[in-house]
Amino acid sequence: MRSSIQLALAATAAALSGFAVPAAAQTAVSFTAGQAAGGEAPYLARCSSCHGDTLQGLLEAPALTGRPFDVWRGKPVKNMYDFMVEYMPQDEPGKLAPQTYADILAFILGFNKVPPGEKPLDGPPPADQIIPK
Repeated sequence: MRSSIQLALAATAAALSGFAVPAAAQTAVSFTAGQAAGGEAPYLARCSSCHGDTLQGLLEAPALTGRPFDVWRGKPVKNMYDFMVEYMPQDEPGKLAPQTYADILAFILGFNKVPPGEKPLDGPPPADQIIPK
């Protein structure tokens, strides 16, 4: 099991390293409000025991809102999705269905006031979709 420090460093590196997408090719991430609402149940079942019911973080797990979330803004949503698949849930990384990861990510985005769009977020998401600043 990875330590919280290792995971925090990996999350920061994933958020900051991402590959460059030319500005002209970037689009804002798209997910629906219904998808975000539907992502709450799997979040509560698989993520809240470490990250909290309100994404505030518990014990050693980081918050998924506020400043810890803000490092992902302006970066491809695929970076955050890939991090989730590789490291989460901590006891069974990569074991959720691709669309479940996308739905949980839509819930996290919506919670952080990223505006929903008309198209659902796919799992895995396209590389050109950016989390708005």
